[in-house]
Formats: sequence, structure tokens, C-alpha cells
Amino acid sequence: MFMFTSRNRELCRHTLKNSLSRFRTSKEGNIDLFTDPSNELQKWLKIPLFRKDEKPFAPDEITIKKAGRLFRPSNTNKIQFVKSVFDNPEHYPVYKKPNLPEILFLGYSNSGKSTLIKALFKHNEELVRTSSKPGHTQLLNFFQAGDQFVLVDAPGYGQNEPENFRPAVEKYLETRKNLRRTFLLIDSSIGMLRKDKRAIKMLERHQRPFALIMTKIDTTPTSIKLTNLMEMQRIRDEYSSPFCYPQPFLVSGLTYEGLGFLQAFITHETTDHVVDENINVLHN
Repeated sequence: MFMFTSRNRELCRHTLKNSLSRFRTSKEGNIDLFTDPSNELQKWLKIPLFRKDEKPFAPDEITIKKAGRLFRPSNTNKIQFVKSVFDNPEHYPVYKKPNLPEILFLGYSNSGKSTLIKALFKHNEELVRTSSKPGHTQLLNFFQAGDQFVLVDAPGYGQNEPENFRPAVEKYLETRKNLRRTFLLIDSSIGMLRKDKRAIKMLERHQRPFALIMTKIDTTPTSIKLTNLMEMQRIRDEYSSPFCYPQPFLVSGLTYEGLGFLQAFITHETTDHVVDENINVLHN
């Protein structure tokens, strides 16, 4: 939630160009890039969409902007593709920085996984290839953001699921000690599928912390987003898991809605620090 501290008020007095930078223009109008998209859904309901304990993560605009720098290439923050791995843990990358944190993106084929990763690293357009064909990703792909974290893109399950999906992902979950959190992507227009529930059970079995992301929110009607979000919450409560983060993240890889919010959470999960204003040095 945006808090109007004296520092934030000063930020709001910046030039018109800076104040408009929080918006992205789309066919739907100006989209605020620094707020949680679920706040808009709440306006359609008379009852709270979330319980008090279900939205613990509430970064302000300054925190979101600082986190975004970790996803932007610079002389001190190289964003690069590291390698692809089939299913052999011996082939996982070894980094110069010991125990470099990793996050895993997992989802049904055509859930918008590659599009979202491309959006997260939008300042490096050639980093991620996308395809309209489901099942485009066939291997574990490792993308490194400087010496801060590595994003691992897993093959999609379901339609055109590669034969190595289960051994590749299972072995990764079993052996990768530096995995901080898995993000399970759910298409907001479809909702949670049976195979998504199986993925949750797999993460539970390996006792791996995970969070839920609803994708493609720019093209999904509000009523369907609400229905699928509430069903996703019901399923989450059904599992009553200590490994599932209570707060879901709503994003669009095309309009960038919710993107800054997600970047801030990834930064929060992979380090207890924030990026300094001018240089790639971390401080509390």
C-alpha cells in the first residue's frame, strides 16, 4: 500500500515527466504500474477480497523503483542467459557467488510464463524468446540478474508437455538448496486446473515455499478474474499449507500491470536488502 510519508510527498513534487512515469498508456487508459491490481478488483465487492493476514507484502513506490533496478542491465548488473539443462543436476550452473538465490517459474503450457519473464527483463529484449505455440520451453532455462539472483524457467506442463518434465522439475526441487521460492503461474481467464493442483502437491511434497501468480489480467473480464481469484483462494485454504505464500500476485506481461509489485517481491525473497539509488550496492 502506498504510504504518504514526507519522503513520498517530496517524490510526488518531482517533474511532470517523473510523475507520469508511474503510468503506462494502453487501450484501457493509463495503468498505474506501482499498485497492486487486486485493489481494483476490491472496488467491485462489498465484502473484503482478502483477510487481514492475506496481504502482508505492501511495498511503497520507492521500494518498487529500487527493486526494478535489479532487472535492468547496467555495467554493474549484467542480465544474461546462463544455460539450459535437461534433467541432470550435475549440469546445473555453478556461480561465482556462492549460494546465489534462485527462483523457479512453473506453470501450465500457455499460461504466459515466457511472456511474463520477458516483461520482467523488458530492458533486455533479446534475453527471452516467446512463442504462441504451447510447450515452447522444453528445458530448465537459467537467467542471471547480476550477483543478486537467478530466475529458472521450467518447461510447461499439460499441453505439449515434454517427456522430461517430471524428472527435470522433481530433481531440481529435490537437490537445489539455493531455491528461495517457486512461483506457480495460473491463467486468470481459465483459473486453476487439475494439473495446477498436482503441481501444488509436488511442491508440498518437496516442502518448497511457493507463491501463486495470476497472469493475463489485461485480457480477462473483471467478473472472470474475480471468480477465478476467489476459487484460487479457496483451493489455497483447502491445502492450508505453510509453504504457500498467502498473497497472490496479479500481473500482465503485456501492459505490465502488477509487474513492479512482483519485481519488488522477488527482490524481497532473494535478498533482505534494497538497491542503492546510484550504484549496485545493497544496504538495509
